[in-house]
Amino acid sequence: MRVFLLMIILFFFLRGNSQTGFKIFYEIDMSDIPLVINWQFVKRPLSHSRIVFNDSMSFSYGLGTGTKDPMKKSKNYGSKVIHHSILSFKDSDVRYIGVNNSSDKKSFFIIDTFKKKEWVFTEDSKTIIGFKCKKAFWVNRSFVQEDSVNKQVADSTIAWYTNEIPLPFGPTEYRGLPGLVLEIFQPTSNGEIRISAMKIEKEDFTIGISPGTKIVLLSGLKKDKK
Repeated sequence: MRVFLLMIILFFFLRGNSQTGFKIFYEIDMSDIPLVINWQFVKRPLSHSRIVFNDSMSFSYGLGTGTKDPMKKSKNYGSKVIHHSILSFKDSDVRYIGVNNSSDKKSFFIIDTFKKKEWVFTEDSKTIIGFKCKKAFWVNRSFVQEDSVNKQVADSTIAWYTNEIPLPFGPTEYRGLPGLVLEIFQPTSNGEIRISAMKIEKEDFTIGISPGTKIVLLSGLKKDKK
């Protein structure tokens, strides 16, 4: 019953109202991570993503290796289900993840929650696209294989955020800081991922899921797959 009531409350909230917010264009560099095509290693091309947000909600989505915006002709972000898009809230860990499978022509949003990160704050600072930013990091523990033995290593993901826009949003799952995330540096066992804000614009838009769009719980989706 509690989950059902939550879905109803969030549904009406998600319909949203038009207001002025920000739109940010990010560049994603994974060129250090090996990519194999036809048994040959090739350099990964740069990819891009975008996040739009106001003082209460955000909507982020990928642009692929190009810069063509699937929402270019619409100012109602969330009205179109974009695969792997994320709609989130300022004061909640709840998120809506877009699923759009071209193979079976099914599209819907999954209700899930962000995994909380234990951010460690530092006094380091630098300027990114005109905003003074501070540095924070969190330790991500993972396992890598070394001489046929699983060895635990600790990698630190670094985030640069700005208090000049005091909202907890950022690209994909990188959020929860006291300011907007403008840059991410994440080492992996295969290479490095860097996400950098390249441009920020103000715009009037609406964030909200259109009435009639299918919304499912992640727990229910997992049961259906069994």
